[in-house]
Amino acid sequence: MGEAKWILQIRIKRSEPRLGVRIVSLSQEQYVEEILEQYGMADCNPVKTPMEKNIQLPVLKETEVNITEYQRCIGSLMYLMVCT
Repeated sequence: MGEAKWILQIRIKRSEPRLGVRIVSLSQEQYVEEILEQYGMADCNPVKTPMEKNIQLPVLKETEVNITEYQRCIGSLMYLMVCT
């Protein structure tokens, strides 16, 4: 069957041997793109801080987030974190 190139949404790349050393790298770039697309963040832009400085957040009386969907999103991110 040859060397594995993909396993559990992880891309496996191997360099050509140089001086007896071969580098193996793992990537989940495709999985990251799928997660971003699934949660409507495919066009997001990275920032250095998670939110503006000195922002005043309102106190919520009830949950505005679908807890099941939130848990699903966090689970996807945790899988990504643990695997690579």
